[in-house]
Amino acid sequence: MSKRKAVFLGNGFTRALVGNVPAWGQLIGGTNLEDDLQQIIPYTFQYEMNYLGERKSDEETLKSEICRKLPDFSKVELKGAAKSFLSFLAENEITDILTTNYDGLVEHLLLSQNAKLISQNNSEKIYSIRRNYVYKYNEKLITLWKVHGDAVAPKSVMLGLDHYCGAIGKMDDFIKHGRLGGKTTDNPMEMKFPNKAKSDITKNKIETFQFQTWVDLFFVATVYFIGFGLDFSETDIWWLLNKRARFKEKLEISNEIFFYAPQQQKTETEAEIAKAKAEAEAKEKVLESFGVQYQIVSYEFRKHSANPEYLLDVYEMISRQSGC
Repeated sequence: MSKRKAVFLGNGFTRALVGNVPAWGQLIGGTNLEDDLQQIIPYTFQYEMNYLGERKSDEETLKSEICRKLPDFSKVELKGAAKSFLSFLAENEITDILTTNYDGLVEHLLLSQNAKLISQNNSEKIYSIRRNYVYKYNEKLITLWKVHGDAVAPKSVMLGLDHYCGAIGKMDDFIKHGRLGGKTTDNPMEMKFPNKAKSDITKNKIETFQFQTWVDLFFVATVYFIGFGLDFSETDIWWLLNKRARFKEKLEISNEIFFYAPQQQKTETEAEIAKAKAEAEAKEKVLESFGVQYQIVSYEFRKHSANPEYLLDVYEMISRQSGC
């Protein structure tokens, strides 16, 4: 099996390239909370409060309205940024792109540089364990996984606590039983790796690993988190990282995962800086306990304007680490 490398892109990736991109709170809206109170309540709960309080009978319409707030990147000139991103993918032999973003920025970047869409899997109506697009670029294949759904299928857009918990159930079903789309197999994740306590007779299992979902990548591929804040409300990703860490205790799992954290914004108040510093230190401690390598980037995110320097710094760090 060839070595797979994946980048995991969050909203910070979009904000690093395009100014005035709506944040979680702006997309959800409608909770009518004071700022201090709203900061305490996780986004997944804020969405539920909005849905249950105002739109409890028509969730698909609510999600469609949220999707309409997303920028239309087909009208944005991004050739320079696209060339930089695509060059990075090619030079580092990235095979997979995972993104929690519902928008079409990554697709636009790929297509603007003459990548060709050769296949797609949008068979899931609500969850997105297998949702992907396969592109051909420079004679190589790149698979784009829409981890939290796709704006072209509003019901799949993952926002609330109910959707997040349901997604964890789907991942757990796949990891424990190899079950996809209601079909049970005899290929759970635990059977795909040699057990550290047993003989070497099964050491070659990983060579025949079959990728069926983006969840597989967390156990086999090198994964680079870029522009993803990994707020503690992102329970599905935290759950998966924890599951991998638990499996590593007994199974021969040797892939590496890197998290690239930006510096704090210089324009924040002392209180905001202190809070952000404490949150970053807490996140670093948890990630390290889960076996994720925490990397600090030279540049910070910016709230309302693009900052491609953050991305360029991450690209350079990854290239050095991978020997490119």
